[in-house]
Amino acid sequence: MLLTQASAQERLALQICISLAAAPAVAGGLWDVLHGLGEASAWVANHQRYLAGLLLAIGLGFWSTVPSIENKTARLQFLVSLVFIGGLCRLLGLVLGDTPTPLIAGALVLELVVAPLLCLWQARVAGVYNPIQALTERGGNPWPPRWRSSASAD
Repeated sequence: MLLTQASAQERLALQICISLAAAPAVAGGLWDVLHGLGEASAWVANHQRYLAGLLLAIGLGFWSTVPSIENKTARLQFLVSLVFIGGLCRLLGLVLGDTPTPLIAGALVLELVVAPLLCLWQARVAGVYNPIQALTERGGNPWPPRWRSSASAD
């Protein structure tokens, strides 16, 4: 069936997109954990490292959904919820007077637009992708090899 072959390609595209979308969280979180705020007070610097660790963990969480992406709906929805709420808080900061910058705008797009779209895309792939059907359509045997039991061994 052509749909399954197309969905296998779609699955791969989703895995690549999630990997790329999570990269700034992993890189930014790791950078901030290692470099901190420099001249800030001990409390502020420590709190910032903690928050950077959360950002790093969220990025790694997204990466953990990449293998078997079709089975990770609940995890992805939870992570997207965290990111979306963070984006709403960032947007509130702008309403309250934070200075808008291109980096903030980019982060808002990732948090409020890209992450929910990836979540919807994953739900689509989870509903269409069938690895056993894809394998059989390529002429492979979907079942694992039968292992001999120790009783029948020579």
